[in-house]
Amino acid sequence: MKIISSKGQVLEQQAIISNEYTVTFSLGKNDIIGYEDMRIEFIVTYPNGFQEKFPSDNYQKVSISTALGNVEKYAGYIKVEQLTGELKKQLDKFKEETKDNPREGIQNKGEIQTNVGSLNFDSDMLTTGIKKSFIDQSAEESFFSESSIDEKQERIGTLLNLGSNPRELVSFFLDRGVNVKDCGAVGDWNEGTTGTDDSAAFQRAIDRAYELNTFVYIPPSRGYKISNTLITRSGTAFIGQKNYNGVVESKKNKTRIITYTTPVFRINSADINSKPRLILKNIAFTDKTIDGAVLVEYKLESSYIEDNFFYNYLCIINNGTGRLTYIQRNNFLNVRKYALNGDFVDSFILNNYINMSSSISRTAGIYCTNLSMTRITGNFIDFGEIGIRVGTGEASSIMDNIIDYCYRGIYLNAIRGCIIGTNTFNHTTKVYASYDGRVPTPQMITNDWVGIYLDKSITGCTIFRNIGTNTDLVVSLESEGYKNLKIQGNLNADVFNKTIRLNRKSASWFMGDGENLEIEDLSFKPVQTLPSPTLTGSSIVSFDNQVLYINGHMVRNVNGLWRDTNNEAFGFSGPNILPKYSDPNWIISNSATNKIISIDGNEFTFTTTGAYQDSYWSTTCSENEKYLFITDTPSSNNQGNRHLIEVWYYGDASNIKLGQSTLYVNKNERIFITPLGCTKFQIRLRGELPGNTYTYKKSILIKYNEN
Repeated sequence: MKIISSKGQVLEQQAIISNEYTVTFSLGKNDIIGYEDMRIEFIVTYPNGFQEKFPSDNYQKVSISTALGNVEKYAGYIKVEQLTGELKKQLDKFKEETKDNPREGIQNKGEIQTNVGSLNFDSDMLTTGIKKSFIDQSAEESFFSESSIDEKQERIGTLLNLGSNPRELVSFFLDRGVNVKDCGAVGDWNEGTTGTDDSAAFQRAIDRAYELNTFVYIPPSRGYKISNTLITRSGTAFIGQKNYNGVVESKKNKTRIITYTTPVFRINSADINSKPRLILKNIAFTDKTIDGAVLVEYKLESSYIEDNFFYNYLCIINNGTGRLTYIQRNNFLNVRKYALNGDFVDSFILNNYINMSSSISRTAGIYCTNLSMTRITGNFIDFGEIGIRVGTGEASSIMDNIIDYCYRGIYLNAIRGCIIGTNTFNHTTKVYASYDGRVPTPQMITNDWVGIYLDKSITGCTIFRNIGTNTDLVVSLESEGYKNLKIQGNLNADVFNKTIRLNRKSASWFMGDGENLEIEDLSFKPVQTLPSPTLTGSSIVSFDNQVLYINGHMVRNVNGLWRDTNNEAFGFSGPNILPKYSDPNWIISNSATNKIISIDGNEFTFTTTGAYQDSYWSTTCSENEKYLFITDTPSSNNQGNRHLIEVWYYGDASNIKLGQSTLYVNKNERIFITPLGCTKFQIRLRGELPGNTYTYKKSILIKYNEN
């Protein structure tokens, strides 16, 4: 016995069958949290193991009241005593005839499911028994109310007009869905030449379920043959019994549909633009067409495809611009093209197993022509040419998937604002190009296999903590159009220098191409000299398709300057040689006025009384020494006149000036080398014109370190 509130199941316990018609149980104040009207359901297990459920909906209720916020102790029983007359005789007869096999009587004569059991009757009992057996839906009246029957009959018409098959009455009154067997389905197809084609019966069930606003129930069978496309209506639900347990070979006690048509399900043209909803649950599908059928050709909206088993289809879901759809816990086996194909918006694709046909080339487990605000998580995909492919997308996540034996694990194009993380790639290497009967393309034989393949136009995305084992390459940037991209924490478990490859090309069509790229875990290429940095504003560079590795350091380009992983300018290390402006070694011009040095000594402001008045700092040096000068000083003051920062070089004899160079003209950093014979140089701050105020901000001088 189960008790269910509006919030879900709150209690499950054993009930006692004290006699043929009485079930007894008790409720204590600690049994239920909360109070309201509760539904009661009974599940009866027969001696042979067959289970039967008696749903109550609103037919049986227990009201739990309160006292000072606590649930009162409540004990009671439900007792049905009004099975009298001819109906009781028929029930007794039914029980005697089917005592060794409760299902036998059901199969032979039909049934009416009630809250207390399976009531069997012959067709001539309809007029004498059905009126007493109708279950009143009102909680205020007895379960077998004569008055409520009259009211119901007046509202819906004569019961006999519903048909001669008692199953139809069961489906109508108890909201158990429309049973396909009530509509003529047999389910005896043996996948050979014998058995019944149930296409017409399924179509009748679909039409009737739409009229009654209920679902299509498909009981277990040997197999239902479907040879014609089934035209569904929006909201059609197909529910099988329990779980198939993924065993397609088993022909007993499974809800199995064997299809000989394509597509199998298609929406009625009247509903094609009106949020076509579809539910498939607990069903095993097998395709028997030569070329492979399309199971669902739809534009799914607010749909559920869950706990199903699909075998040998060209495409299982061929989706239009669908949205708000859950596809979860399904098994897709021997998929010949796509398990899922089309647009997926505001949807979830979760915890599915997708096995592609390894003998067929150019396959993709999940092919999202458009992926928007959708989550693809926890799926296992193997043997596709591509595991997950996205044609265009935004604001979506592809996470925690396992992809095995795929030439391209995740193939991404034209995406923005997406997260691709914690995916695992295995056997992603051309060693397996012809493995297990696979028909490889020439590219699969000659090119590296890649876990995450970034094609072009990738914006504002994060790619993190993906891992490859037996993998040629974990991440590869292969084309153009990248900005605001962060790639970090990825790992090739076998070969570290084959984690990330940069093979990007510049794109004039893509505004901001190459900006704000932060990429770690890179593949390295040893070089002896530095090329010119090419990606302004980025932390990577493309050079022979590799990031540079020089003298034990990985170097990257930041704002046009090489830096190592500590963000230090490459080749320069050590403390700042240049003292703060408050240091007495700075010689401040006597001619300048309004001289102000900040408290921290990092800023120096003065007003010139003439052109090029200098303040300077001197240090000894040797010839041919390399230095890096960095400053936060802007290119001009607020009057538009230039700040000038120059270096003056001096020789050994009589402090002779050897020359000078401008360190700063519209740049924040400059490298200089001391000339031959130089023993001293000065950093000089010069205002360009008289009568102007200049501010020089924090400056750094670093010496080059060859080690």
